[in-house]
Amino acid sequence: YDYQPFQDEPIFTGLLGGIYTLLVNDKIGCGEIELTIVLLDYPKFLTPNNDGYNDTWKLVGIESTSFTVSPIQIFDRFGKVVAILDPQSSGWDGYYNGIQLPASDYWFRVQLTNSEGTTLDKKGHFSIIRR
Repeated sequence: YDYQPFQDEPIFTGLLGGIYTLLVNDKIGCGEIELTIVLLDYPKFLTPNNDGYNDTWKLVGIESTSFTVSPIQIFDRFGKVVAILDPQSSGWDGYYNGIQLPASDYWFRVQLTNSEGTTLDKKGHFSIIRR
């Protein structure tokens, strides 16, 4: 672990996506609680125009041996699955069956299962921007 000193405020800034262990310490000495926190990080948009910037979309910070990560499902605004990504892949390029999808909002779902068998269902959304 990379331990940081205890702090009074429950606000953390500048964290990268990943799995964190949070220690909550009671100031009057009643004990300490350890929590595992999963912070998913992902681009809020992709611009698949082959300029080398934001050409693909993928989750960041799920490279862990603490969790088993399901394939990532990507849905269009109607709930249709338009992509299923291997979490270790280089990302999604905005295509469905070889056809370029339109600029729009898209949603994702991924499940993370820890060694005790507890599954976390994580969801979010992002946009494709085309110019």
